[in-house]
Amino acid sequence: IWPSPVLVVSLRVGLAAAIAGSLGEVLGLERAYWMVATAVLVLHLGLDWRRSLQRALDRVSGTLLGLALAGALLWLAPQGLWLALTLAALQFVIELLVIRNYTLAVVFITAIALMMVSGGRGVPDILTLLWDRAIDTVIGCAIGVGGDHPGDDRKARVFARRNQRR
Repeated sequence: IWPSPVLVVSLRVGLAAAIAGSLGEVLGLERAYWMVATAVLVLHLGLDWRRSLQRALDRVSGTLLGLALAGALLWLAPQGLWLALTLAALQFVIELLVIRNYTLAVVFITAIALMMVSGGRGVPDILTLLWDRAIDTVIGCAIGVGGDHPGDDRKARVFARRNQRR
């Protein structure tokens, strides 16, 4: 039945992912999937526009702060057991924070994601990696917010409430 809230959210997410992926290809970005993932993360809960905007702002600010932590960890370049312990500690902190403070959790999510991208090897150009993540996140959030609409969407709010209970 049109407009089913599930269908509307699915179309928004699909369209935002397609736009982000296409833009990443046009711009020749090495990790355009970061942009796609960010756009999807902003929209996938089916929140109303105001809450989607807040989620995007939380994602951008958490990522930018997380880049400092990630940069420090990548500079230290832990390997072997130290890498495993670092990843475990980051994951533990994420689990503690993600429900209560999404912005702060994103700080650690960013750090763990970039540590995993390094694969335990040194990153030859840490600043470029951090810059790429920042740009992909900002553009992905803009696409995600643009994929929503600022109108009063009661069905989207009902869908979001049901989705958050799961």
